Amino acid sequence: MSRLLVTTAVLAFAFPIAALAQGRTENVKSGAASRVYNVFSCGRGIVGGVNGTASHGTITTRTARQNRCGRPDQEVTEVVYTSQPGYRGPDEAYVYWSGGRTRVSVNVR
Repeated sequence: MSRLLVTTAVLAFAFPIAALAQGRTENVKSGAASRVYNVFSCGRGIVGGVNGTASHGTITTRTARQNRCGRPDQEVTEVVYTSQPGYRGPDEAYVYWSGGRTRVSVNVR
């Protein structure tokens, strides 16, 4: 039992954490830069190599500090979606980082 707990704890700190559950839908304003996802690692700090794509917009990233992992100043990579000017409707954002990927549904209003 103790080996299982140690293994679980090691894995939790060794791999980046995707902060939002898959299948989540984010509502954003057309043309406005909106954070739609966070990627971080409690054990390693900032996760590099985060990028993404979207059919009707662009994905950019920025480094920030958030209250994560029991620390108010945890470094995270915020994933930011900006729709094409004037676009309204559904979109899908795909986010990739070393060792992971996810899809975020975006509802552009």
